[in-house]
Amino acid sequence: MVHERYAFYLVLGVCFTTLFCCCDCTAYAECTYTAGHADMRISYVDDVLSLSLGVDQLTTLICDPPQPPLPPGTTLLDPSEYVIFVPESTAQVRDAFPAWDIVGVEEGETFYRLPEGGIPAQIEGAPFLGLSTEDVSGGVFVGNEIMLALTDVISAPQDGEFALYSGDVAPFREMDTQDGSFDNDSVPLPTGIHDHRNWSFSKPGRYQLEFTVSGSLIGETEPTTASAVFTFQVTPVPESSTAALALVVAALLIVHSVRRVRRGRPA
Repeated sequence: MVHERYAFYLVLGVCFTTLFCCCDCTAYAECTYTAGHADMRISYVDDVLSLSLGVDQLTTLICDPPQPPLPPGTTLLDPSEYVIFVPESTAQVRDAFPAWDIVGVEEGETFYRLPEGGIPAQIEGAPFLGLSTEDVSGGVFVGNEIMLALTDVISAPQDGEFALYSGDVAPFREMDTQDGSFDNDSVPLPTGIHDHRNWSFSKPGRYQLEFTVSGSLIGETEPTTASAVFTFQVTPVPESSTAALALVVAALLIVHSVRRVRRGRPA
């Protein structure tokens, strides 16, 4: 009976752990974008400006439960329902050049970045996340330009900093959270283009970042805006509820085996 009681408490502990793990995982989202190409996609369709996660057939999405294959072409997804995964393989060591202060770590320390280059993204097995205004026609907004701005940090790890920049040797800063202000965290994007940047994070953990797009329609006095929150999970990847359920089943099998042994029967 003593062994069975220990086994019972083991199962109870595993079940509680599993429940907490599952709650933590589902809080991230049902699907995680882990590799392949996607865009932070700005669209202006039917007089509505929007900001989405644009994916295609080459985008790797790990979903629980599994989802049907993506159709041909670009699919626009609600970014609040997806997580962008930043794997351990994207770890970089900060250089001494002062321009690297934007990444939020000291010289010689590690930070993580989704690369602006497709080949590094392939080598690292990381998402190749771009910026796109391909769904915004010319001659609609003043100057054929849309502004993308970082407008809030909903959540981040302790001392976690985010930066958006271009270049690998001497970074050209476009956004960062280290200065504590959003006043200079905006990027002008021409309409009808597709481009890429480096997305860097100073610490592992979960980042929820709010981005806002805006533009002045020709003939209008007030700008048109749209906002969306994008979630980035910087290693490790959360376990799926399926894996958590497997832990419970394994624990129950342990109890069954202990009981059979105590009764003098083979497990």
